[in-house]
Amino acid sequence: MGFAEDVLYSYVERSLRRMFPEREGWEIKRRPHDNDEVPDYFVKKKRFGRTHRVLVEVALVPTITEDHLEPLAAYAAKMEKLLLPIEALILVVPEGADLSAVPDYIDVLPLDVLRVEGGDVVWVKKRTVGAAEQ
Repeated sequence: MGFAEDVLYSYVERSLRRMFPEREGWEIKRRPHDNDEVPDYFVKKKRFGRTHRVLVEVALVPTITEDHLEPLAAYAAKMEKLLLPIEALILVVPEGADLSAVPDYIDVLPLDVLRVEGGDVVWVKKRTVGAAEQ
């Protein structure tokens, strides 16, 4: 996907940065392109001798299925076995996605630039209030 994927992920990173500000010590690391075994993002910060960890998976599809959730849960379980606890699991989705398969222990972050319309994921064009029509 190349360029289009990089543009979308810049919006994902912007949303994550709002939740996990750098000024509070949060580090956001994107997974390497060649490693599908790990979640899309690994967010962490160290404070008072404790490391806070959050795993983030991106699923830009109209309907979230078990296939989208399984890798995230499996990696979290693997981290727990290594005594590296995960504080939160976050799934980034387009607005209006079907979330019926998402369990309560996974937080959902809707991406405001994408929306599900008619079963498709579409780009949301933002309009400035009061902008002159041409």
